[in-house]
Amino acid sequence: MRTVTRVAATLVGAATVLGAGWGAGALAGPVGTPPAATEEDGGEEHAGEEWGGEERGGEEHASDGDQAAAVPDLPAGLAVSAEGHTLDLADDALPTGAAVPLSFRVLGPDGAPVTAYDTVHEQDLHLVVVRRDLTGYRHVHPVLAPDGTWTTTVALEPGSWRVLADATPTDLGHGLVLGADLAVGGAWEPVPLPAPSATAEVDGYTVTLDGDLVAGRESEVVLTVTATACR
Repeated sequence: MRTVTRVAATLVGAATVLGAGWGAGALAGPVGTPPAATEEDGGEEHAGEEWGGEERGGEEHASDGDQAAAVPDLPAGLAVSAEGHTLDLADDALPTGAAVPLSFRVLGPDGAPVTAYDTVHEQDLHLVVVRRDLTGYRHVHPVLAPDGTWTTTVALEPGSWRVLADATPTDLGHGLVLGADLAVGGAWEPVPLPAPSATAEVDGYTVTLDGDLVAGRESEVVLTVTATACR
């Protein structure tokens, strides 16, 4: 990916992820050390719950729905279910590794996997995975199977992560961002957040943020990218 494309994608993803990550943290409260993901966690134990079933899909998603109902106008990505659609991870705990499979489905209002999506920004679905302390970030494009299963591979460090699926189901007619928590097992040391700053430098480019955020309502911000080194 070219640097300009990478910077642009990072900015778009960061705008979504930062808002969703902080909001999700406020809703869920402090996040402790994630459970170690063992082979049993990722295989046998979760195999019985794979794709939610009536038990997991009902109770767990109802809990997220209660949270959403308690906080009106949630920013995108804070809820696992919205507008009748639900993000359903095959596993909510993964091991570390160079290419660990990550699979999920988006369930429609009828409980069946969504199989038709509108293409937006050259992709049918954009998947962003961000670590809770904001030290890890991935933006990938999973592959959709005919049965509605999305699959990709990720390399994630140990810690607590948020999975954000950004897509436009054809039956809905507009964009939707759903979020779910993911634990990656292993030795985990939270990293303190850096001091707030309105500028950042990435690979010879300076990114400047203008605008103020106001709690409780939408706020307009402007991101400006300037080349600071000869390419």
